[in-house]
Amino acid sequence: MNPVSRFLQQPYPLSESRPRKIAIAVGMGIFVFLFLYIFRPFGLYSLPANDAMSVLFGYGLLCTLILFFNMMGLTVVFPKFFSEERWTVWKQILFSLWNIVSVGLGNLLYSINVFHQEPSFILLLKFQMVTLFVSVLPVTIIVLFEQLRLMRKNLGEAKKISSRMHHKKRLGIEPELKITLRSENPKDNLELFAMELLFIIAADNYIDVHYLDGEVEKSKLIRSSLKNAKEDLRNQNAFYRCHRGWIVNLDHVYGVTGNSQGYRLKVRNSDILVPVSRNLNNELSNRLSK
Repeated sequence: MNPVSRFLQQPYPLSESRPRKIAIAVGMGIFVFLFLYIFRPFGLYSLPANDAMSVLFGYGLLCTLILFFNMMGLTVVFPKFFSEERWTVWKQILFSLWNIVSVGLGNLLYSINVFHQEPSFILLLKFQMVTLFVSVLPVTIIVLFEQLRLMRKNLGEAKKISSRMHHKKRLGIEPELKITLRSENPKDNLELFAMELLFIIAADNYIDVHYLDGEVEKSKLIRSSLKNAKEDLRNQNAFYRCHRGWIVNLDHVYGVTGNSQGYRLKVRNSDILVPVSRNLNNELSNRLSK
């Protein structure tokens, strides 16, 4: 894989905060309104003063509504595509370009309605080309810069956490303690020593349990939920729900690394890096330093 392809495949943080999405949509709408008000492209300079404010406000409002739908509606319609675990630099760039194109298309339809223009392919091409020309370079630069900034920040903080970790057992699971992870079918219940459990991953209607058999990592799918698994492990402080789709045994964590999406936990005898929700960064740091 060449350097460009490798970089485009790098993880990128996908904002799931509704207030942040609203702020971005409203902010971009305001930007569009101010840009059109100042520069008056597409013949907008000919608008009568009495009509200019309402027409330009319509462009800004339309931009806000389109972006709000893209960021809130599309994530519901296509949840697998908008999975944070699979979100990468190229997906962020692609999504940003889609926002540009959809806003350009919306502005075209709005202009046709307001100015009673005749729809044509040339007019469509003109709107999209101008919108892309104005937006594609700054959007790409912002995405790449943000990815690099977050990567460096999270790697640096992860290194500090690793340096403060006590690499002995922190929460002291009793060696002979056994746990049972219940399945909807009792015949598929998984019983094992608590100290053998590495982590659990939510997998649709199943959980993917990773555990040690001797020094070898093994896994088993059980028809259950992460909520039920957490209930089965409720009396053991070593088991920590570090992400909405993951439970990890902190006594097997030997280091922390990071990427632009946040922290990743290194687990003994496993090549899989366990993700940490960004809102749990401080809590995890405190727990690993105990």
